[in-house]
Amino acid sequence: MPATEDLLYAETDRTCACCGHRDTRALTIHHIEQSKPKDESYDNKIVLCHNCHTCHHSDKGPTKGEIVDLKRRLIRKTLTQQGLNALKAAYRKGHVTAPPFAVNHLVEMQFLSYERPVHIYAADDSWIEHEEVSAIYGITEHGKQLIEKWGLNGA
Repeated sequence: MPATEDLLYAETDRTCACCGHRDTRALTIHHIEQSKPKDESYDNKIVLCHNCHTCHHSDKGPTKGEIVDLKRRLIRKTLTQQGLNALKAAYRKGHVTAPPFAVNHLVEMQFLSYERPVHIYAADDSWIEHEEVSAIYGITEHGKQLIEKWGLNGA
């Protein structure tokens, strides 16, 4: 799985998710839900600049609701529309058939798990050698939790 920090910085293009500040020296990772022990999962973290982070914690900046809305949009961006559609289908049916290039990022993020390739047969029922163009993926517990927590199973 790619490092969580790398995913977080990639989803914001190395900027503050709130104000867009670009100086990476001023960026920090904020935990959305404050708990002990800290929830270190990707979907509980967001990149903020020190100013937005400090203002948030002093109730003078972005509210928790605003940060949650920002994170929901960033999750949708990171999953991609094609990936989100595959994740929703897997959530409804327990699995999805998809081309690897469309969902490999979801496997790397541990939201889907690779189950098996889809085999292509010729009219005479002989198996055709081919490059894997489609496979069956199952939804992981982590994937189900993401869908439910962030309300991603709707439109």
